[in-house]
Amino acid sequence: MKILLLDGYTPHPEAQGKLTHALVATSQKALQRRHDVQTSTVHAYDAATEAQKWQWADLIILHFPVYWYAVPWGLKRYLDEVLAKQVFYTTDQAGRIQGMMTGKHFAYVTSLAATQQALEGGPGITNLLAPLSASLAFCGLTPSPQIANHIFYDVYGTRPSLAQWLTTLSPLL
Repeated sequence: MKILLLDGYTPHPEAQGKLTHALVATSQKALQRRHDVQTSTVHAYDAATEAQKWQWADLIILHFPVYWYAVPWGLKRYLDEVLAKQVFYTTDQAGRIQGMMTGKHFAYVTSLAATQQALEGGPGITNLLAPLSASLAFCGLTPSPQIANHIFYDVYGTRPSLAQWLTTLSPLL
């Protein structure tokens, strides 16, 4: 399988990106044993080259922290610039959207400073990340059938285990 790993860390006053970078490195090391793996970052990139990587990949795994209940601004900017019309989606003569990335899948691993209990009674992480999932579905991508999305909660109060992420990745290993 061809897998694209996207490092969506964006600088933030309280976060240095160590966990996100470690998750990407762990993913790359584990997955490259059995798969073709490429990596990208939301910092220095060429949108056309990134679009080619997405077209190449069967599975895109997005790694990012959640800031203020949303994806980081750098990841949002990257998606705005890379997910271009006529490459990722088009419209028919009636104006209906047609995703051009069908047959491809996505998953994400994310981290939050909030505890899981803090989100109970509120929107919940699935709802918070619904715009990201909807944007990818708009382009024709579907959630990965092999691995589930993975969320690390309370990253400042606990010590996230990379082994937990490897367990989530295990169907691909």
